[in-house]
Amino acid sequence: MSSVTFWTGKATLEYRFRQLDNEAERDIRKIEKRGMRVVAEALEKQLRLALPNEGVVEDAVNRLSLGDEILKDALTGFINEAILLGTDNARSEIDVVYGVEKQFDNLGLDDVAGEAIGWVTQRINTLMQELSHTSRDTLQKLIAQWKGNDLPFSSLIDTLERAGWGFDLRRAKMIVETEATRAFNKGKLMVAASSALTMHKRWVTAGDERVCPICTELGSVRYASGEGVGLQGDFEHPGGSGAAEQFGGQLYQQPPAHPNCRCKVRLVVVGVPVPL
Repeated sequence: MSSVTFWTGKATLEYRFRQLDNEAERDIRKIEKRGMRVVAEALEKQLRLALPNEGVVEDAVNRLSLGDEILKDALTGFINEAILLGTDNARSEIDVVYGVEKQFDNLGLDDVAGEAIGWVTQRINTLMQELSHTSRDTLQKLIAQWKGNDLPFSSLIDTLERAGWGFDLRRAKMIVETEATRAFNKGKLMVAASSALTMHKRWVTAGDERVCPICTELGSVRYASGEGVGLQGDFEHPGGSGAAEQFGGQLYQQPPAHPNCRCKVRLVVVGVPVPL
């Protein structure tokens, strides 16, 4: 192979990966936008069911469960969309580096879909427990604070809707961005694990000014050509200077590394060079 052919092929590969990254970013932002609206509405409904009036303040924490199914449905919708987008993106990435219709000869796509649905169900159950704990704790603390200040009932509702970690749009944004990232990357890794190919993974950041000290360094790790971290392995934070130093040695299976994380995994067919 001549050097001209090699560099032409490399440029084409980089161009296709940029296309895939841009498409995935566009689509996941659409999923998040819809998800944030639905989850914010679900959180507001949950609050209204728990606290319809001042007469039920004493039982408000227990009444939170009245809105569980509404919230569960809201979460399930966008997480299902995100994991399926991840499986599609994974297939496209493997197409680029290995060739269309080659990598799936021994891959049962129905099995991947079933596994994805099973994972979503399990994740929703865990997430509901986590969110319930936070919601109950927030409600308990703010009700106690409200009682101590002898304020009108409307003041309690207003505080709960603006708390940022309770029943408002800011919390919905954090939930949706974090969980969409988790599901998208999980979908990619499920496809990679089901493939007959030997696959690795790399950590890729959004590459903008919002990238944090945790992810900046995780995305800066360099690997040998056609290699990365094994699918079952962990990304190890390399540390660094300044704020990044405190994260050195911490392990991450996949993004998200923190709430609101926007990072992605890049799939690598072992032995086939790919851009970062």
